[in-house]
Amino acid sequence: MEGSDYYKRSSYEVEGAESKEMGKAVSMSAYDLVMRVLAFVLTLSAAIVIAADKQTKVIPIQLSDSLPPLYVPLTAKWNQMSAIL
Repeated sequence: MEGSDYYKRSSYEVEGAESKEMGKAVSMSAYDLVMRVLAFVLTLSAAIVIAADKQTKVIPIQLSDSLPPLYVPLTAKWNQMSAIL
């Protein structure tokens, strides 16, 4: 395998791409374009879900043993989301 063309190429070259000279674009296959669009759409939808998501929990607060508990709804915001879900 030492004589193959694969090892003779420069480390900066990418297989399947044209050289990046002034005014020349890198060729991109339809599969690459579909994957990039899919990644963008999924990232955008995840950002919208996180921004619009509200988690509400009803917390009982007992002021005194003789009084019934007071139920207070608390809503978590997106910036209070834990890093590990």
